[in-house]
Amino acid sequence: MSLVFSNPKLPGAWFVHIPGNKPSKSIGQVRLGISGYYPVEDRRCGTVASHAKAEALVRELNAELGVIPLGVECLMIGSMFGWESPGADPGTYTPEMIACLTS
Repeated sequence: MSLVFSNPKLPGAWFVHIPGNKPSKSIGQVRLGISGYYPVEDRRCGTVASHAKAEALVRELNAELGVIPLGVECLMIGSMFGWESPGADPGTYTPEMIACLTS
């Protein structure tokens, strides 16, 4: 996979919860400019027994990286729908939209 997009306002990577997988395998990493996700091999992932705990671990891992909810949203959209899509650009979000991401 090659880098096809760069945005200095976004982190290079972040973590995501993949609800279709079993809880212990439901955490992935998405990388800026690359479509899809990479499964995460972290010792904490093997102890995840529910999707709620997986989501909590994802928030914890992202917080360790300093990734804010807007960055997660932009990177998620870019990885799924293309890095040129408006949702992948933090500049397209209104303050109201940003407030929804943090509530």
